[in-house]
Amino acid sequence: MNGGTTSGGLVHRPYPQMMKFGAYLTPLLGVLLAVVVAVSSATTAGACVDDYKPTRLAGTDRIATAIAISQEGHPSGGAPAAVLARSDAFPDALAGAPLAIAEGGPLLLTGSSSLDSRVERELRRAVVAGATVYVLGGTDAVSPAVEASLRSAGFAPRRIAGNDRYETAVAVADALGSPTTVLLATGRNFPDAVVAGAAAGQHSAAVLFTDDRRMPATTAEYLQGSTTVYAVGDQAATAAPDAIPLRGDTRYDTAVAVARTFFGDDNLPKQMGVATGTNFPDALAGSALVTKDGGGPLLLTLPDTLPHPVETYMGEYVVPVEVIYIYGDLGVVSQAVADDIEDVLYTCGP
Repeated sequence: MNGGTTSGGLVHRPYPQMMKFGAYLTPLLGVLLAVVVAVSSATTAGACVDDYKPTRLAGTDRIATAIAISQEGHPSGGAPAAVLARSDAFPDALAGAPLAIAEGGPLLLTGSSSLDSRVERELRRAVVAGATVYVLGGTDAVSPAVEASLRSAGFAPRRIAGNDRYETAVAVADALGSPTTVLLATGRNFPDAVVAGAAAGQHSAAVLFTDDRRMPATTAEYLQGSTTVYAVGDQAATAAPDAIPLRGDTRYDTAVAVARTFFGDDNLPKQMGVATGTNFPDALAGSALVTKDGGGPLLLTLPDTLPHPVETYMGEYVVPVEVIYIYGDLGVVSQAVADDIEDVLYTCGP
């Protein structure tokens, strides 16, 4: 009966107008379904926003890069405090990021023997007059002349130091109010400690150091009052076998392990920072910026290639991220790495 149905002997045929509308409706629904699938794929796979590119913060040297990071974090000034560390050696400086984050100020670098004039200008711009400037390390690390210059500039220097890097880290923890959550990292190298510092500062925790695979007495004593201890990196995990291990085969894998623990599905990142994994200054200064705009992890990269574990993590969590910072100039983080990051941002499907 050619297009009709029967009921009680009667034949019911669809109205011609309805048949014509159905012919148009079917392809229209197909188009709408394709659009929904495309938008869903873009949302889950990448940002897909034409003007969303990584923001590079860099200067002519490590001191200038730290200043550029400070300017991004405190564009209108008014910071209530600052942290100052030596620019050419990392031991006393590595525990400083949680303090800078807790105090709401920048982490700046200077030469050991005198206060760099550029840093003094940035302190005057970024930090309120009379504020505390925390100086990390003993007088061998940052000379008394630096403190004198800070006083002359109208600030109140407060030195935080111990007899060695392990005691200095504990002194920083004490200045934070002795947090009971601790991230341990080796104090003999910088990569694990800088990524730990960024995470610790955003989770009211402290960074303490192991002596490579050995536990220093100073650190062990502090840990007696701790409730949650993470060991970042293989050396720290060996020194503290009872701690929660966060480690990978390389420094880049370890940074991702920290990121997944503190900035995963339960605490989505709003930003990411990327710094070279081959030197400490840019990563150190940048670790104090990652709390801006909701917070996120510090990740490490090779100079010329974005490591695959970092690329994978970024691809998984790029949608909620509002900004990705690259710390350092093209000499430390190449344009090839920036291009790799953009490829992650613009990947909108398989």
